[in-house]
Amino acid sequence: HRVCGRFSEFHNRRRKHLEEIALEKAKAEQGQMNLEQIKLERVKAELELARLRSESNSENKNENSGENDKKESIESLDSLIKSIRTLTVKLPNRPEGFSYFFSSLERAFISKNVPEKFKAEILLNLLGEKASNVITYIKDDELGDYSKVKAIVLREFEPTPQVSLENFRKAQRQANETYMQFASRLTTSVGIII
Repeated sequence: HRVCGRFSEFHNRRRKHLEEIALEKAKAEQGQMNLEQIKLERVKAELELARLRSESNSENKNENSGENDKKESIESLDSLIKSIRTLTVKLPNRPEGFSYFFSSLERAFISKNVPEKFKAEILLNLLGEKASNVITYIKDDELGDYSKVKAIVLREFEPTPQVSLENFRKAQRQANETYMQFASRLTTSVGIII
């Protein structure tokens, strides 16, 4: 009995010791899990804070963007006018030159990817003093419509059929010009379709 009692006592102590170890291990694991949970919550909070800061910054930008957009729009329009003026042939003195002018202008618009909303304003700017004649014929709601402004300009400065016929008869191929170049020049300057 004595041996059995000692064995039983030893077994009970051992079992208690193992239970204590298991309990400590469980507490440590629970503490580790709590620590991981706390870290996860902290990361979530930091992400939420970053998201809120981002939204706040975008709202601030949107509030200030109205002023900046107007300023940038004016600056971009000015730079577009300068670059279009550089790419376009000189404003013609004679009515028959407007076809060539518009051909050049529209190629420059394509080259610079000019938004439709700026085209009429750029055209009026390029016309300079001649725009005062044209503006009297343009209604307020048509000022932003490039095709209507162009039609009015062409109508205002359109050569008479007699002048066009005379220009066609006088036209000659230049020595350094190919027939294709001559046909292109004839098409744009006289306004005929070949």
